[in-house]
Amino acid sequence: MSATDAELEPLIREVNDSHRALRQKIEALVRTAGGNRRIVYKTTLSDGGEVKLRDDVTPLFEGARVFQDRWKLSEHCAQLLKQATGAVDCIAEIGVETGIYSSFLWEKFIPERMILVDVKFSNFRAENQRTGMEKYEGYSSAVIPTLDDNSLDFAYIDAAHDFANVSADIEAILPKMKRNGIIQFNDYATFNLRFALPYGVKAAVNNLINSRRVSVVGHGLCPLGFDDVAVRVL
Repeated sequence: MSATDAELEPLIREVNDSHRALRQKIEALVRTAGGNRRIVYKTTLSDGGEVKLRDDVTPLFEGARVFQDRWKLSEHCAQLLKQATGAVDCIAEIGVETGIYSSFLWEKFIPERMILVDVKFSNFRAENQRTGMEKYEGYSSAVIPTLDDNSLDFAYIDAAHDFANVSADIEAILPKMKRNGIIQFNDYATFNLRFALPYGVKAAVNNLINSRRVSVVGHGLCPLGFDDVAVRVL
């Protein structure tokens, strides 16, 4: 038996209120200590491991633009690439589902090729298919390494959301990106309130940002907190 939205709403509010109260206590402790300490959270991930989520990447977002949603952020990424190269050769979407976002990316980037990766394409809608789209069925951890190195201008990552798998996708996709190529990450968050699931996307992406191998170009907002972040490969 699945819970209805009416049953979930009070639970979501309770979790949200508890998180807000805890955050306020932590911030008060930091202010008492002089405001110079990094705030470190620890969360248990869906794969059973733990990862520290550090709020120390804010300076690395300086100069990045903020957009009202992921759609506007992707459009900005397309404009950046076209301004730099004049045309976009190949893009990829890792985690496709129905293909609604695939068709949007196709229209905005107008690439010669688009690589789609998903564990299955049974939910992919025929109206979202474009002539230059190539489907690769399987787990991202197995498919991404088979792609050509230095071949992608842009990649949209929306596959598994636990820390281990997102980190693996990042390490696998980096060699496939052209220099100054852009990677956009969906669901840049630490927790899914609706399904009560911890997310490792924010921690994994923060680790990438802190590695200084990329620079942040934009942040797309989401009312539910499932933001997008786009980075340029240096």
